[in-house]
Amino acid sequence: MRCHKSAITILFFIALNAHASDSLFQQKPILRAMEKVASWQLNTWKEKGPRHPWWDWTNAAGYTGIMALTKISKDPKYIHTLVSIGDSLDWQTGPHRLHADDYCIGQTYSLLYAKYKDKKMISNFRRLADSIVMLPHDESLEWKGGIASREWAWCDALFMGPTALSYLSTVTGDKQYLDIATKLWWKTTDYLYDHTEHLYSRDGSFLEKKEKNGKKVFWSRGNGWVCLKIIRGEKSLSGYIKIWLQRSLPCNNKTAAGMHHCWIPKAILSKK
Repeated sequence: MRCHKSAITILFFIALNAHASDSLFQQKPILRAMEKVASWQLNTWKEKGPRHPWWDWTNAAGYTGIMALTKISKDPKYIHTLVSIGDSLDWQTGPHRLHADDYCIGQTYSLLYAKYKDKKMISNFRRLADSIVMLPHDESLEWKGGIASREWAWCDALFMGPTALSYLSTVTGDKQYLDIATKLWWKTTDYLYDHTEHLYSRDGSFLEKKEKNGKKVFWSRGNGWVCLKIIRGEKSLSGYIKIWLQRSLPCNNKTAAGMHHCWIPKAILSKK
């Protein structure tokens, strides 16, 4: 109940201030800020090149934000940049085919395909998705034996993998991609999700780890990735909203100085 009240309070606050005079909540200033950040990123890539390969998850996560911006910005440079990046990669995912990080970029490929209907944008990713569907996915998610290269064995993967597959399902109308995304989401959730703290362990190696205060260890950034997936996938993957409502309170883990802890229990769990 406390988590439900927290979520409702946040939504009420946003709705209330959306009509306030504070420019922070006005559409035009928000759009200008988004375009300023995206333009800086595009210029940095142009002048210095990417810090990581174009297919890498670090860039692919950024593409999702730029892609969202293209839906509200009239400046064509943002979407043209994404298409150019896809062309430069021949619309391939990363070299570690079954590693969720390496096909995070499939999210953007699928959304670009939805706009342009150019099959080359998703053909390679779809072949990869077909191979994912065919695999048994019956391994344990214990953090050993390079399991991350075959399964969604760490919580960050719940942003990288299921979002890409569910978007592909949406744009192709092929439900098998959504079905496998749902199956693997719940496999990882059943293994890593703590129903008492309403948080995910980073991976199996953290299930029994404890802080000095005796509380369990939960990785802030990893749980942030899960929050993002729930927001981006709530329309296509059933059951996620319930977890989102449960998780709304623990996501607030700032220190008194306004900094986020790397490990959530230092800020939240020790206060319970």
